[in-house]
Amino acid sequence: MNLQLNKAQLEQIITDTAVRAAQETVSRFVVAHPRPQFVSAKQAAEMIGVSRSTISTFIKTGRLKYNKAGLISIGDVDELLK
Repeated sequence: MNLQLNKAQLEQIITDTAVRAAQETVSRFVVAHPRPQFVSAKQAAEMIGVSRSTISTFIKTGRLKYNKAGLISIGDVDELLK
């Protein structure tokens, strides 16, 4: 059997293989490191890419809120990232 591939076909195979490998790696990471439901203000600041004082402003203006334990919902953080 003589299998011949042109350059574009070979590049597509390599790309598909790399994407599948990356997806598998990410899936394994997510299973091993699940996202928390709540984060501290410092963690929220790091995730959003703002200062801790900006998080305080978001709390004061109602864009974010603390729960009874003094943590911020990861869902609220995700909403700010949209």
